[in-house]
Amino acid sequence: DLVMSAHVALSPLTGSPDLPATLAREVMHDLVRDRLGFRGVTITDALDMEALPQGDAQAIDAIAALQAGNDLLLCVPDQRKAARIEAAVVHAAARRLFDPDALRASQGRLTALRARLAEATRPDLDVVGGGAHQRLARTVAERSITLVRDRPGLLPLRLEPGALILAVMPRPRTLTPADTSDSVAPGLAAALRAQWP
Repeated sequence: DLVMSAHVALSPLTGSPDLPATLAREVMHDLVRDRLGFRGVTITDALDMEALPQGDAQAIDAIAALQAGNDLLLCVPDQRKAARIEAAVVHAAARRLFDPDALRASQGRLTALRARLAEATRPDLDVVGGGAHQRLARTVAERSITLVRDRPGLLPLRLEPGALILAVMPRPRTLTPADTSDSVAPGLAAALRAQWP
């Protein structure tokens, strides 16, 4: 019911090596809606993740994203910037830069989504982190790794007594406002130590 766009270039579809899919009608409308038949709500990825130009250009990109076929804009938490984007979109609408039929269709999708969400019962949040969730997390983690090839037969690791393992990990850091990786502690070395002291 909901698709998020990506700020990546899809030049085979757009003919442009630097036009993000979020802003490309060839992707958001022609591919997603027409060719794939998606009828739900489309939302942009974060406009403040610095994959798109920031500053005044954000307003232009917000308009382009809506013209491309996005229903919702994932806006910045900065209220001043969000107000600038909103003012630009309202001004663009007043200048008739948006197709009225497309706006009505978008409004219909948003209204349907809101109605469906209003009818949904809220899940019991006490289950979060409980046994069922832990088991599901373990299953997902175990299924997430696929061994494609191991010709020398190195896996699973069979270490000689006293053998050493070197774990090289990047130091987490925040890359964009939408990426808060610096709050995640590296865990590979600890996981290896748990298996091989």
